Amino acid sequence: MQPPSVELDRLLDAWLSDEAREGVLRWRGSPEARSAASVADEHDRLAGPEVAALMDEIRGRGSVSAADVPLIEAHLGRARSLRILAPLRDSLADAGRLELGDGTTVLSALDDLGLRDDAADRRDLGRDIIGVLAPLVTRLVDGVAAAAELGTSDATADAALADRARGVLDATSGAWDEAHAYLLRPADGRADWTDVAWAFRAHGEGRLLGDRDHLRRFVRLLDGLGLEKDLAARVRVEDTAGALACASRVVAPAPPADVRLGRTPLRHGLAGQLSDVAGLGRAAALALMSPALPSWARHPVDGSVGWALGALFEQLLADRVFVRRLDGPERRKREALRRRIAAMALFEVRALAAATLGRLGAPPGREAVERAAHIIRSALHVRTGEVVAALWTFGPSSPAPRLRGWMAGLSLASTLRDSFDEDWFRNPRSAEPIRSACSRGGLLSAEAWCAELGAAGDGAGRLLDLWR
Repeated sequence: MQPPSVELDRLLDAWLSDEAREGVLRWRGSPEARSAASVADEHDRLAGPEVAALMDEIRGRGSVSAADVPLIEAHLGRARSLRILAPLRDSLADAGRLELGDGTTVLSALDDLGLRDDAADRRDLGRDIIGVLAPLVTRLVDGVAAAAELGTSDATADAALADRARGVLDATSGAWDEAHAYLLRPADGRADWTDVAWAFRAHGEGRLLGDRDHLRRFVRLLDGLGLEKDLAARVRVEDTAGALACASRVVAPAPPADVRLGRTPLRHGLAGQLSDVAGLGRAAALALMSPALPSWARHPVDGSVGWALGALFEQLLADRVFVRRLDGPERRKREALRRRIAAMALFEVRALAAATLGRLGAPPGREAVERAAHIIRSALHVRTGEVVAALWTFGPSSPAPRLRGWMAGLSLASTLRDSFDEDWFRNPRSAEPIRSACSRGGLLSAEAWCAELGAAGDGAGRLLDLWR
């Protein structure tokens, strides 16, 4: 009979690898792809009493390290929650193919917002989109509330993160007032979520990295890190089809050897490239980890190094030194695009901070959505409405790990610049701390990586530097 830790490693690896493989088939639109709910059902032992008893035995024997236990518990907690959430997330992902009254799909309507320069026209289309999504989002919020009762949260960690989120909002308030007018340009002085979609995905704004092979071009500019061969050998970049996904997705059927980056189907404007670059950072973290790690560390949980590396990469597109190395757009246009990206970064970090406060401030449910909508509106001066606020706060991609990643990535950018000069991404010495962190997979959190390198603070100072 296998030791309990070996058996649990086998069960987790089978589930997490299966989940990733089927996710790839779904984003390819394969008719043979299984739903997330089907995969969760197939591996429901992980949510049952047998594995709970196995975990008790592992704790009793002390057969895994203290650092491993919270990682295992996080995976098992997600397995339990998916019994409720997986079917709801399947329905929301499929909503991209649902049709509005004129036969346009939700996904193509979202893309079309970037073409509509007239604010009233955008808002009419936005109301049609919300009308289709509202019932699905209501069911999702109810599901998140039910799933929350199955798990446990760390009240101390939640309170600390909420304090940091408030700190970011306070520190960047004045800068966002400036960036709000620059980025959103509300015609009547009152922006709503469709103005954000237009600003992020405006089709005529151009692309900082060009229109073709932008990820390969980005990696070549990181010549000091020496990542090109590793990424070429282990990371496959694919387009996604049909599913409602506003950001690129990263999964790993067999990390570190097989990692997939699925680019968002919303390709227009600057947002698509930013999302791809952030996804490349997360994919790189998976591709650079040690293959000897157990399954619970090879498939990192929320708040791991990958989110920080994604933000570290993304903020480079607003970095003056990095952008000066680009060819393509003329110098004046490059600076205009860089400043636009800095404003978008300010928006994203503040949106994540507000949504995190909304999620942590009350148990999930209808009242929490109302509270989140109020916090988001106050933080961004943008009217989202409750459906969009619910998606940002309680949707499949939780705001908390992304906020943690941004705060860490921005702090690390300042530290790497101080240690290895302003063009640290060209210095081979800066590769070592990045590779060392990634090699440990889920065993190293974004915050622990910052502590190792002496990167203090919440990154707000770096965000202000990028804007100003």
